[in-house]
Amino acid sequence: MIDGFPRSANSFALEGFLMRAIGDCKISSHHHAPLAVFAAVKMKKPVLIVIRDPYQAIAAYSLYNGYLSLGYCIETYLSYYSRIEPLREFVCFASFDEVIQRLDVVIRRVNRRFSTNFSEKEFDSDDHGCPE
Repeated sequence: MIDGFPRSANSFALEGFLMRAIGDCKISSHHHAPLAVFAAVKMKKPVLIVIRDPYQAIAAYSLYNGYLSLGYCIETYLSYYSRIEPLREFVCFASFDEVIQRLDVVIRRVNRRFSTNFSEKEFDSDDHGCPE
């Protein structure tokens, strides 16, 4: 599972993992809901949580959903991460910057933590972390 607050590079991470999957791979993502993370942990599934700087994530979320107030976006951000905080020892975390700049490092961390076998192939910066 790949999850995190909206506008935090969840889609980028998902595509990068799928491009590196060995064999048939199904990855749950974009729930943006702590209950989904709890369910994945309970089922002993690998979970990657992407974290973006709060100011950047909240601003991007508010702009993307122009009708949402900053107050609501702040509450939603704080609620999401405070609810999954008790799961920190059962999931992997990656920052927005790690995901978009060094996805290979993030994948290596996930592979080691959960004994998964995603390709850890490193791509140069022109590739933006994704194969052609």
